[in-house]
Amino acid sequence: MPTGAAHGLRQDAVATAVLLRITGAAGRAITISRIARDLTALMAPNCPAGSLERAVETSLFALAREDCLRHRAGRVTPLNPIWPRRDALLGFQLPRDTGWPELRNVHLVARALDLPREPRRTRTLHEVGGVRRAILEKAFGVPVKASGSAAEIRDVLARLALRRGTVTGNAAVASRHRTPRQRRAQAATLLKGSSEPPASDSRLLAKLAAEQVGAKDTSPAALRRHLLWGYFSARPLATAEPAPRKPFDLGEFLIEVRNFARQVAQGWQGNRRALISRVFPALAGAHPEWGLDVDRFKSLLSEAHRAGRLHLVNADLRDRGIVADLQASAVAYHNMIMHFIRVEDEASDAA
Repeated sequence: MPTGAAHGLRQDAVATAVLLRITGAAGRAITISRIARDLTALMAPNCPAGSLERAVETSLFALAREDCLRHRAGRVTPLNPIWPRRDALLGFQLPRDTGWPELRNVHLVARALDLPREPRRTRTLHEVGGVRRAILEKAFGVPVKASGSAAEIRDVLARLALRRGTVTGNAAVASRHRTPRQRRAQAATLLKGSSEPPASDSRLLAKLAAEQVGAKDTSPAALRRHLLWGYFSARPLATAEPAPRKPFDLGEFLIEVRNFARQVAQGWQGNRRALISRVFPALAGAHPEWGLDVDRFKSLLSEAHRAGRLHLVNADLRDRGIVADLQASAVAYHNMIMHFIRVEDEASDAA
């Protein structure tokens, strides 16, 4: 358990909050009851009765012993040593008149997230989007650019979802060919018990961040309150469990191959063909849970062709104008090279 856990609360976390609340009064005296009330607001409705008062008293006693404050008649007045003490805690210097709202919403949150003690990282917490990014980075253990857009973070989480699904193929290939909506749906599988992905990337990130700190409300106030309660109570962020991977089914795979082949097929009735290289991106994007890379995809096509469940055909003289596509589509079969999938009059894959 973290340092000084007592009364159901982390004593070191309460001591940090007490120090910041006192310095947040801009050098003026502040009542002990006001300190307790403001800290209780950060923990409501979870704060155990009586626990916070005892933890606050312990913190004040320690600060007084170090000559950081003067305690008289239920009020404390900050003394000069408290300012370097605060700056040492934060890792950099702040103006003395930095108020409690900034210290609470930015610097206390930074300590709750255990961010590097750097002004550059801490500044990102001024906006709720920065708080969400930091929560997701800590909860899921993935690097998230502090300045990253919602779409960029969505893609990072989509790739994480592929890895958590224990994919066997090249996840990057499957990820690269998905549409934004499909990538959002993939990232949304990290949400617990969610059937439909949120309507936008921003809403997705808001829901994911709220879920990690145990908040049902995605508002900035709820996010910070639940995050700080986790900090005070030594409760770790609740990372989502990996979603169970859907077993691969060859019959379903071949049905989907035909569906996407029909969408890109060219030719005439009885001789419609689809380039293999044009079918793969669409299918891999629609089914990232299969974890297909292009080599595995071609191997499955070759096996299906050998079993008579799918028909591959090779290029002819008319196809010389699409050399690059043919090279990307090439599938070796015995002493032949196949390039196309025939999409008409195929045998059923239900067997």
